[in-house]
Amino acid sequence: PVWAPTNTIGADMLQLLDRADTDNADVLFEIEQGVKSKKQEEGQSPQIFYAHRIILSVRCPALVELAEGCDVGTPVLINNVEPDIFRMLLRFVYGGEVPDKVILKDQAKTIIRAADRFGCTGLKLTAEAEMASSGITTENAAELILFADGTNCAMLKEAAMDYFVKNSETVMTSEGFEHVWESRSILAELMILGIGGSQKRSAPTDTDSGRDFKRTRVATLRQKLDEKGLDVDGSREMLVARLESAEQAEADSED
Repeated sequence: PVWAPTNTIGADMLQLLDRADTDNADVLFEIEQGVKSKKQEEGQSPQIFYAHRIILSVRCPALVELAEGCDVGTPVLINNVEPDIFRMLLRFVYGGEVPDKVILKDQAKTIIRAADRFGCTGLKLTAEAEMASSGITTENAAELILFADGTNCAMLKEAAMDYFVKNSETVMTSEGFEHVWESRSILAELMILGIGGSQKRSAPTDTDSGRDFKRTRVATLRQKLDEKGLDVDGSREMLVARLESAEQAEADSED
């Protein structure tokens, strides 16, 4: 029989993160715990996270940019993010560790906001996929449309809007719909989708080589971009524009 050793790169990288300290790390992040007033009341001190610039420069450049100009040993102060969420982000950056489904489901929006803020696309899209597949209900569909629109979670927005169209009468009675009603652009999108836009889109598994990407599902847009080595994050409009530009560049190079 043939045997090959287990690939331990993820676990090894997490060990590197866990062992990071003042002796081997060259960047420190200081994270305040919770809301500032609460921290002061409970006497909590900020948490310090040690990391390595060379790893962050490849895996999460936005964090390195925050540390620009800071001397080694001088903490980079980060507000408005919980230490546990920042720890999840670092563990994903170093070892690709994905939080379990319970955490993803319960804290998906918080994770998405933090991952979007710090440019950790993989973690953001993982949490988004969990919400899109199992987190949409009559009560939160309208709210999630606005949340997804504001964080450029194209797949979640697509799923929430599809849910809205199929369950419009009940979703329109939810509290979140009041805010949707105030957004003309979202209402316009819902009207187009309700008239028949969703039925005109290609199926999620469609591999047609045509270039009418405006009718293509988000999952397929991202798959095509990923195959070309391009950024898969952003709104539907951004994904379509990115893919159209790449296709045009390829066509021009063949002429």
